[in-house]
Amino acid sequence: GHAAGDNWLVAVDGDDDKPEMAIGRFPVTTPEEVAAIVDKIIRYETAAPPGPWQNHLLWISDQDTRFQEMSDRLAARFVERGFTAEKIYAHEGEAGAADQAVVRSGIERGPLLVHFVGHGGRFIWRTGPPDWTKHRDLFGLDDVDRMAPKDHLPVVLAMTCYSAPFDHPTADSIGERFLRTPGRGAVAVVAASWRFAPTYPLSELLVDELLRAPTVGEALQNAKRAATDRDFIEMYNLLGDPALRLKH
Repeated sequence: GHAAGDNWLVAVDGDDDKPEMAIGRFPVTTPEEVAAIVDKIIRYETAAPPGPWQNHLLWISDQDTRFQEMSDRLAARFVERGFTAEKIYAHEGEAGAADQAVVRSGIERGPLLVHFVGHGGRFIWRTGPPDWTKHRDLFGLDDVDRMAPKDHLPVVLAMTCYSAPFDHPTADSIGERFLRTPGRGAVAVVAASWRFAPTYPLSELLVDELLRAPTVGEALQNAKRAATDRDFIEMYNLLGDPALRLKH
């Protein structure tokens, strides 16, 4: 069957799958969860102090050299445009807890955008050595819960598999946890609901649109209209308010 996706609701003109409108989702089941997300958005829009964070992009990768090289290229591309870059890459032999603490600390500092590329599952971002028996968790649900509160939370882009399958009736995905955790995590998440093979052109396109479009919803809409990868168009969703404006 199809992966969970909201694109079908806004691809309304003609017989293609390109969206004609921006759309986002609050993956919630209670009024308290709605209130927590709305509070994060209001704090971001009204209480986030101006500062270097508005120009700062965080690039996270697992230990797969292909993904690290992709992150290097992306970081260099946007440094050329005047943004600062921080890179956090997993390396073979490092303890999982140490990796998780470094990633958590980087996100806690509240950059404008967080871009993760690597291996992942519903509940985790993972390392990616060639030997599958050596894979370990890089960041998971508990790490989101341990994060410190912040008024300026990042927009998180998860260029990996399964970070936002929002259709499970009870189990949080990591993308949902990023958005729903009160005062912590992310102010919005762009992520896939199923298996996805990340590429440099798609990441460049999406980050470029997020830094250029008036709202995050229009950014994802524009990226999908320009893309040819059907999996990206159908599987990638915005968890959050499509009317949110990045503060850069």
